[in-house]
Amino acid sequence: MKSKLYAIICGTLMCMFTSCSDYLNVVPDNIPTIEQVFNTREGAYKMLHTCYDYVPRPANIMQNPALLCGDEVWNPTFMDNNFYYYRNKSTEFIAKGRQDKTTPLLNYWDGGDYSYLSQVFGDQQEKSYIKSLFAGIRNCNILIDNIDLVPDMKLEEKAQWKAECQVLKAYYHYYLLQMYGPIPFMGENLDVSLPPEEVQREREPVDDVVRQIVEVLDEAISSEALPLTVVGRQNDLGRINLPVAKAIKAKVLVLAASPIFNGNTQFRNFKNFADQPFINPEYSVEKWKKAAEACKDAITAAHNADMGFYTLDPKTVGLNVSDKTVLELSLRGQITENTDNPELVWGIGRQDVNRLIYYASSPLNAKHISERPLGFNNLHGATMNMTDQFYSNNGIPIEEDYTYQYSDRFKLISVPEDYQFYFTSEEGIKVPYYNTHREPRFYAYVGFDQGKYYCQEKPNEEDSYVIHSKAMDFAGAKNTMYCVTGYTCKKLIPWKRQFVVNVIDNIGDVLYFFPIIRMSDLYLMCAEALNESKEAPDSEVYEYIQPVRTKAGLDKETMNLVDTWAKYSTSPQKPKTKEGMRDIIRQERMVELAFEGQRYWDLRRWMLAGSYFNRPIRGWNAQGVTENDYYIETYIYDRKFATKDYFWPIRQKSLDSNHKLQQNMGW
Repeated sequence: MKSKLYAIICGTLMCMFTSCSDYLNVVPDNIPTIEQVFNTREGAYKMLHTCYDYVPRPANIMQNPALLCGDEVWNPTFMDNNFYYYRNKSTEFIAKGRQDKTTPLLNYWDGGDYSYLSQVFGDQQEKSYIKSLFAGIRNCNILIDNIDLVPDMKLEEKAQWKAECQVLKAYYHYYLLQMYGPIPFMGENLDVSLPPEEVQREREPVDDVVRQIVEVLDEAISSEALPLTVVGRQNDLGRINLPVAKAIKAKVLVLAASPIFNGNTQFRNFKNFADQPFINPEYSVEKWKKAAEACKDAITAAHNADMGFYTLDPKTVGLNVSDKTVLELSLRGQITENTDNPELVWGIGRQDVNRLIYYASSPLNAKHISERPLGFNNLHGATMNMTDQFYSNNGIPIEEDYTYQYSDRFKLISVPEDYQFYFTSEEGIKVPYYNTHREPRFYAYVGFDQGKYYCQEKPNEEDSYVIHSKAMDFAGAKNTMYCVTGYTCKKLIPWKRQFVVNVIDNIGDVLYFFPIIRMSDLYLMCAEALNESKEAPDSEVYEYIQPVRTKAGLDKETMNLVDTWAKYSTSPQKPKTKEGMRDIIRQERMVELAFEGQRYWDLRRWMLAGSYFNRPIRGWNAQGVTENDYYIETYIYDRKFATKDYFWPIRQKSLDSNHKLQQNMGW
């Protein structure tokens, strides 16, 4: 029997190839050959699962850099390294500027690093293991090369699994590209018996990597082997289908067209050994045109698969609520609705959503505190850096809406009559103007002191729970696990979540698949690509951004954003210029996709991370007891971001093992 093994050799991955069990984790003991793995459908199916197992877990706060490494969310433990209940030594350290090249955090190049998260329930620790995406690519190549060996499979099924792994292979290259910039493209596996100089690979120019990623995706798409929809949404949701493949292609081409890789002169001196720039310093509008076509194609495929925007039908869940509550639950449900969510293009990670829900649970304060178990917490707090992005009630940036009292936004006022729906009915309270006169997504996505928090436990919207988060309140800083910013990520919590029974083992019925790509993302990418590919925005650009705003309850009076800006903005012509529309689309993405792990990558690809991430993390004064003490804009942490942080460092040991590799600039 042939026993030839295949391997990608890149950097220190070479040291992994000492035995089959080091890198082919589906092979049972004493069965060391690939041929035996693909001797049955069952063995091949295990290999398929192994290929999927490398997808970075989007809802895992220790493994997804986009959840905590930016400025959207902050955690009180980030200022206390000895915090007993929660120790995050990966994304927290990156957010605080502690990334390094000796032992890089979230090392998806080599894999193998561990992070630990102490759990509040029980004196135990959760171990988080980062897997090398190059190893994932290798396993995809193994299945692609050997699936035809399986005797007990239909040809159609073989073709589908092969196409799925081609898309996964492309996605892993894409993920590495957005983290590291130029990477070696691993189109095929290499014989492990080759001498090192023949298997060591160089990093390739970004344009070449993108071209090869797209070629792999196009081959999978044109094979017609990918289904339009998954057969069993309960068991197979997360499997690659045609809309997912086309959506990933759209993401790849939008990244390639973005400022970080399209005409970026800041990295013009970042060159390979042949003195060629890794990143093309020449701008090309053609990249945006290709991205726009890919986005439109992905949206069409999604529509053909009956994907679209999510709207709650209150009658189907037995609710008798107002239109305002229906809108709020629809906006929350586009993320947290379980398997029957047309908004979800691709998502995974229910087991990680379990943990995310727990740490983002609302700090509710019922009148009967005895009903509230210890587990009420919200360590996952939205920053004021993020809440600034939400529009005014007119759908305009708050600093740009001439009807919004921006200069007095932190002034304490009585709750205006038009906004009493969102606040406690308690008499005599004062709230900051900043929390009033805001768009519907502000009230659907974030929770705040004195604000209502609708959930299934109290289906009467007039009797909703109310958050009390001043220092001495039940949900305040007197507790160990509290919200340091004053804003909770309500968006991440299903409205069906039971709060009285706040035990992590009892929330499985509300777990959802965390989105990697959803419909709003595709629409807004399409609007962005079209705007960048034209001399000036036109009806086609508006066609793709307007549905996202409309479903969010914006532009109800004017029916379109152009007229909204004309009526309420201090810059009424803004939507009619390319630069102005660029700003509008970017802010729309930051609001619509808040807390989903998109803002972090967007700001990087726009080359704006240096601007946003060098601003102090802000929130209310969590130590304040009274209204006057609590509602003070407070600088929580002085965050730093350097130019070198646009790309992850490659581990020094990898460079020492492979002299064909070059370190990223600044490291």
